[in-house]
Amino acid sequence: YKCRYCGRDDVPLTVDHLVLWEDGGPSIEENLVSACRKCNKKRGNTEYSDWLQHPYYLKVSAALLPCHQEKNEKLAPTLPGIPRVVGKRRSR
Repeated sequence: YKCRYCGRDDVPLTVDHLVLWEDGGPSIEENLVSACRKCNKKRGNTEYSDWLQHPYYLKVSAALLPCHQEKNEKLAPTLPGIPRVVGKRRSR
């Protein structure tokens, strides 16, 4: 496995929710990606579509193959189809 955002596979990975956990994003396969700790922390509570425009993501993803960048961009339109847990959750 590698970080979905920067492509690194030589660091410990975490699980990131595409639809934020705090916004009711479920812990299901369609809503989870592997992310290195640094990218996960940098993304924080940023919406996925905003994250794809974030200066940090643009910098680290520049080293990715174009096909990998394209896969990240194609995820954004699918996010509205992911069911939400009713109500907002508080941060852990």
